[in-house]
Amino acid sequence: MTRKYPSVIDADAANWLQLEKQHPSDNLGLLAAWVADECRIGHQDQAYGTVTSLEAQGKLGGLNDGSHTANDPWPTGAAYVKALKSFFDVAPVLVRHRDRAATRGAQTEV
Repeated sequence: MTRKYPSVIDADAANWLQLEKQHPSDNLGLLAAWVADECRIGHQDQAYGTVTSLEAQGKLGGLNDGSHTANDPWPTGAAYVKALKSFFDVAPVLVRHRDRAATRGAQTEV
């Protein structure tokens, strides 16, 4: 999805945030998707503020059923916030390259 459709991205972000609220004990992947959408429409400061607030409340612990292990794909707590920020600082560059390549491909198709 490109930045040409901010209303679609905004609706998708709202969907991810609603799912996070419905599944707060298993929210890390849902939050990552929400932050991605928010970053795409220029709301990264709000997104990082929300995630930082959730971390301060102790709500970024992954599954709260005691099953989180060192081999899980998501870091938790402050490490999760740091990983998100680190990834999304690099991701815009990758997205721009992908979007440019898709645009070039569309221009060459007959």
